[in-house]
Amino acid sequence: MGDMATQIRETDTVAFRRFSAEEYHRLGEIGVLGACERVELLDGFLIDMPPIGYRHEYVSSTLANLIVRAVGAGEIIRANSPISLSANSEPQPDVIVLQAPPTRYRDRLPGPADILLLIEVADSSRAYDRGPKAQVYADAGIEELWIVDLVAAELLVLREPRAEGYASTVVLRRGDRISPTRLPSVIVEVSAFLDAAQP
Repeated sequence: MGDMATQIRETDTVAFRRFSAEEYHRLGEIGVLGACERVELLDGFLIDMPPIGYRHEYVSSTLANLIVRAVGAGEIIRANSPISLSANSEPQPDVIVLQAPPTRYRDRLPGPADILLLIEVADSSRAYDRGPKAQVYADAGIEELWIVDLVAAELLVLREPRAEGYASTVVLRRGDRISPTRLPSVIVEVSAFLDAAQP
């Protein structure tokens, strides 16, 4: 069970109900969750996501475009698109690199085995992205997670998922370069997207 559920259970006065992905979709179908609401399902909890700010969107788009150019037509890049990690987790990462072909996802959401690289851009959500959300990604076996921390102006590269989280964390800053483990021919300059975060 993810860290978030553990923390809530440790408070004796809070009652909570967890949802399955099926129930989550049903809430959308019957109108409880509006089409414009930014909500994601993580470890059974409905997480109300803050609006995407200008800097966050700009950095996400810059990163997606950098990866698209580096990858070419070989893989699929999606932004702010849901993935299915388990029966009770459907987060919406900022950028995902998926295995081709696109027809694999015609009748289902991408799952952990489809994901070559997952990227979150963190500003107001940095504690959530670096904590409970990263833990759920590790629990699901996501091999490589990048967290672009706009507050600290750094890139966290998390690899080797374990039950207790990621065993390997590397912090990169401007001037550094990075290649995803499963896309070794892709070389990304950290400055190329961190500089985009500057006002």
